[in-house]
Amino acid sequence: MIVTDRQQRILQILLENEDGISLAEVEKRLETSRRTLYREFGLLRPELAKSDLTLTNKKGYLQLTGPDESIADLRGELEESQGQDEMKAEDRGNALAALLLLNWMSLPVKT
Repeated sequence: MIVTDRQQRILQILLENEDGISLAEVEKRLETSRRTLYREFGLLRPELAKSDLTLTNKKGYLQLTGPDESIADLRGELEESQGQDEMKAEDRGNALAALLLLNWMSLPVKT
């Protein structure tokens, strides 16, 4: 599973708190906004589903649920992996503009 550093930290927090953890506590530990966390959860859910894992909200507490084997595999994978570097919005825009320019330059010119 390819995840960003932030996503990796989110998963580690969830794995450390098997009984669940409040969203406010995750916000505090990561020093990030609720909106950012919701975006990250949206990106993580399909990846977790591939391993039969689910991110659930039980009585206000976030919890990672699934087969014990899948959770153990995720733990091992996180220990081995290094998260991808995160890009700021401006950097993402610049990278996208560069890709578009490179693709545009490779188009054949009709005369």
